[in-house]
Amino acid sequence: MEFSKKEIHTSVLTQSKYSQITVDDDFTIPDSKGDMEKIVAKEGHILLESMIPEDGKVRITGSVCVRVLYRTGGDIPRLCQFQSEIPFEDVVNCDGVSSSSQVDCHSQLEDLTVSMINSRKLEVRGLIGTSVNVYEEMCIDAATGIEQGEGVACQYRDVTYSQVVLAKRDVLKVREELEIPQNKPNIQEILWQCVALRNMETKAGDEKLLVRGEIEIFILYKGGEERLPVQSIFSVRSLYREVPCSGAAEGMVLDVDYVLGKGEITIRQDADGEDRVFGCDYNIDMNIKLYEDCSCRMLSDVYSPSAELVPQFEVMDYENLLLRNAAKAKVSARKQIGGDKAKLLQICHVYGDVDIDDVVVGENGAEITGVVKCCVLYIATGDDPMSSVEVEIPFSYTADTVPLAQEDSVRIHPCIDQLTASLLNSEEIEIKAQINLNISVFAKGESQAMTDLQILPMPRAAGGKMLASQAGVGLCALKTTAQKQEAISVFAHWLTDSDRNLAFAAQTGYMPVTYDAFNAIKDYDFNNAAFASLYQTFTQVQQSARILSEPSFAGFYGKTGSLYEALRAKQKDYAKRSAGGADTEQLSEQTWKLFKGIS
Repeated sequence: MEFSKKEIHTSVLTQSKYSQITVDDDFTIPDSKGDMEKIVAKEGHILLESMIPEDGKVRITGSVCVRVLYRTGGDIPRLCQFQSEIPFEDVVNCDGVSSSSQVDCHSQLEDLTVSMINSRKLEVRGLIGTSVNVYEEMCIDAATGIEQGEGVACQYRDVTYSQVVLAKRDVLKVREELEIPQNKPNIQEILWQCVALRNMETKAGDEKLLVRGEIEIFILYKGGEERLPVQSIFSVRSLYREVPCSGAAEGMVLDVDYVLGKGEITIRQDADGEDRVFGCDYNIDMNIKLYEDCSCRMLSDVYSPSAELVPQFEVMDYENLLLRNAAKAKVSARKQIGGDKAKLLQICHVYGDVDIDDVVVGENGAEITGVVKCCVLYIATGDDPMSSVEVEIPFSYTADTVPLAQEDSVRIHPCIDQLTASLLNSEEIEIKAQINLNISVFAKGESQAMTDLQILPMPRAAGGKMLASQAGVGLCALKTTAQKQEAISVFAHWLTDSDRNLAFAAQTGYMPVTYDAFNAIKDYDFNNAAFASLYQTFTQVQQSARILSEPSFAGFYGKTGSLYEALRAKQKDYAKRSAGGADTEQLSEQTWKLFKGIS
């Protein structure tokens, strides 16, 4: 008798942690750049370098990249850019984590403050929020059937789960060239740049991933002549990449988080040797998870009339993907900027990001709250022609799903698909954004997977057949009115009619109560395969064992209770001794002596 088995791989989110740390540093403006008079705009983002699981903690390292646009003083004010990095390290305590654990980390710059200490020195402070997810991977050889197991009755359990086919990080390299229009001057100096990913989509193909999206590029630059105003260029470039991915297949479910990584914009020459081309080289960091919906029929119980079968189980934890949805949410806000001294003339650019503050799981779905943080760069009249304003737009979104339990896991990768700013009048602007929430909902499950089987001999009387007890449900009638007694008699005769009893037993799994029904059941066309196997076992027991009916002497139930308690006390010990190589015939003899010794 041998198992047929299937190797099952599962991954379960075991814990989620959130950590906040602050970073701060002072920076001196290089001698090659002018003195600061006013900070016009700032931008910061995080570059993760490593996330290393250790005993009971996850160590995260990276850097905060900071860029500052400022205006110089003097007779001829001009714009300058300063950029630098602040390295950081965060240690997040996570119980049960080891060096072999699988972890995902996402860090967000939740706040950035830049202030002038003096005309040559900046103070930078940042607040970093990091979410850490810890996953436990399991691999179980689950029994799915029995080979060469004639006469063994089997029960099965169907389990549906989401299997992680692939979990990895990858990098897409983007190289674009932007040639400035003929009506714009040559490039002397890059003053400011904003690069953002928009409308990113991924599909699984045959051994590959298909990535589509857009990259927005905005550049503010100084022309070759001092008299000319600051110039700008904006371009949206389509992205399409085929990323090799072993194990991928059409129809698989993808969960991909995109983050703009390291990159730079440089000045290049055109075919005529003039500085009229911007070279954009950036990395797109991809955190990829590839899921496949799987189902497995596993053995849940076995029985044999000729031996005691003791199955061994392992707990199988799994997740089932309930929902994968690119939910869209639209937000908007108005902001008063201008006044008596300054009138709005032009919106140069708007950039920003989205933060998720909270996710509340309920029967109606998931309540998601967050905020869109953006900065608008604009030109106005007055002493400060180039300025910026920061705007926060809170939002709330209800993701309609199947009813969710508190233990279900909702995972969100938010991003901005569209972000615009427009002039309403000379004093007011309107900001609109479309948010892609990229929601994945997983339900946690647990099942007992049979992994091994111990075979012990059935107890038998010395020199006789195996013993099998017979007991079951009986019908009884209480003394009542004559009419009710007659009704009970009619019902009992109706229920025990051979044909009717046969159909009743086959549909419910109860033993037939008549010889005709029992003899005919072996040829019955069962709808339930488990019941068919059950009655096959009944027949084998009847043929191979001595049937013992429940005795009716005084004190019987007391003796039965004592026997059951003694067997329960010995059961685990017998299994351990058998697994350790003890002779099963000796164990059987000891059990028989125990049986006879109960008084």
